[in-house]
Amino acid sequence: MSVEYNYGATIWTFPGGSVTLSAYLDGELIQQNSIPVSCQCRMYLPFWVTLFDNFDLAAGNNRIAHGESNSFQLSGTLLNLCSPTVWHPEVQTTLTITSGSELGQLVDQSGQPLGSSVTRKGSELSRVRFAADGEQPRDPEGTVVVEASSRGITKTVTFTVLRTAPLVDHFAITLEHDEIAFTETSKIFVQAKDANDEDVVFDDNEKLFFTVIENGQYGTFINKNGDTVRTEPPTLGDATYADARSGQIRFAAVKKNPAVRELAKIRVAWQGDETKKGEKEIAVLEQMLKIVLFGPREIWPLLPPADPEHPHADNRTLLEIQMTRGSEPVAGHPFKLWTAYVDRSGGHDHDEQQTRTGRPEGAFACNGHFLSAQSTPNTRANPMEESTQTNGRAYYAKIGGRCNHYGPRDDNAHQGCRTPDNNHWGTARIIQALDSIAANYRTLFPNNAMLQINDISLPLGGRFDIYAQWAGDDDHGYHRLGRDVDIRRTSIPQANRAMFEQLCRRFGVTRPYPEDASHYHLFFWRQTAGN
Repeated sequence: MSVEYNYGATIWTFPGGSVTLSAYLDGELIQQNSIPVSCQCRMYLPFWVTLFDNFDLAAGNNRIAHGESNSFQLSGTLLNLCSPTVWHPEVQTTLTITSGSELGQLVDQSGQPLGSSVTRKGSELSRVRFAADGEQPRDPEGTVVVEASSRGITKTVTFTVLRTAPLVDHFAITLEHDEIAFTETSKIFVQAKDANDEDVVFDDNEKLFFTVIENGQYGTFINKNGDTVRTEPPTLGDATYADARSGQIRFAAVKKNPAVRELAKIRVAWQGDETKKGEKEIAVLEQMLKIVLFGPREIWPLLPPADPEHPHADNRTLLEIQMTRGSEPVAGHPFKLWTAYVDRSGGHDHDEQQTRTGRPEGAFACNGHFLSAQSTPNTRANPMEESTQTNGRAYYAKIGGRCNHYGPRDDNAHQGCRTPDNNHWGTARIIQALDSIAANYRTLFPNNAMLQINDISLPLGGRFDIYAQWAGDDDHGYHRLGRDVDIRRTSIPQANRAMFEQLCRRFGVTRPYPEDASHYHLFFWRQTAGN
């Protein structure tokens, strides 16, 4: 029902022209009439406009299949003669998808996309359609709601989009490698399946999550950006189906090296419905590159007449490089073998002003070298770069370095040889006191051997403990704060020892204690805090 408004006008006309009458609704042109004139006269021109106070919105079909389209119709209605609203098909009206926009979009008659909202004259919206060209509905049916609004009037229409693709029942997981070793990775490929285990279409933007549900201690995930998951258990969320389908997610065996073959179980599930999931086992093998020593763990630096080409028996130890994967030898695996000091190890730093003498540089100068048994003539190098043999092994002899950068030993073996000097650290006052004791002793006994200093403390203090056990008492339990010094007792003649002990007390030693037959232990315990 509508309301018809009549208008008229009396005007003078002239032949050969025309008269145009226009009607506007709040500035919007809604109707225009043009009348030809054939005479010069005064004439009355009638004009009428049909207005509505409401409109209806309807869809061409209540149900369409995915891939089809739906049309719309707007028609004016009169529901209440006293309504404060007024509408005309020629005013601007907006059509918007308010729900179900993931299922499709608005298009024009030629199929050109218009997006999820379009504004046109109400009479032109019949040429706008909804195209169900988006995602397949997650369920057998999906719902779309479209709203039309104009001049304070809002109407909606609801229709159904039918799924044409089979429903997702589960996910199948395949792996780039069903078996990997420690430090290796495998791409994970995910495919949506129906109840008959057939491939189904699944939206690439849907989110999946990955988790290791069994033996997560052996592996984790790496996302498409190369970031490694650190959670326990390993879980990676918000991975798109597109990334999962194309193998952008990897399983990485980088957490624990298994002693035997272990199986880790991967689960992939849809974040929208966790019952849609898939599982797959991946085998993780042991993989190890290790050094096996056949000789002593301690070797001595080279002493004349020994040299790098003619080492003495106690200048070397035999070692073997072993590379295994799944307990089987790996041939041709490249490796680099070298030695280096563990610098400034042990305890706390009690003097930030300490300085150290640099270690000598040059081939075989300090760290020694390796002698390869795999080449003829045998290669000498440090570092040594080679590959494992067909049995997954390589054989070497480790030769000690030159002895010009070491401190004195505690025994009489190799008198000219020196052990590493990182045990000669003390507080500034202790070092000054030792200098005074040594200088005065030299003045009193110029024809005797100089004092020989054994252990003081490590660079950062703390227990002398090369095995990092940090427990128990040992002969160096006091050498932690840079205030205890061992002096070789056998270097001091019996006749000089009373005077030596007197010098020690004079320069701050609480007591020069002859700890055993080989050395004195000097206790500098009357120190003030911070010294």
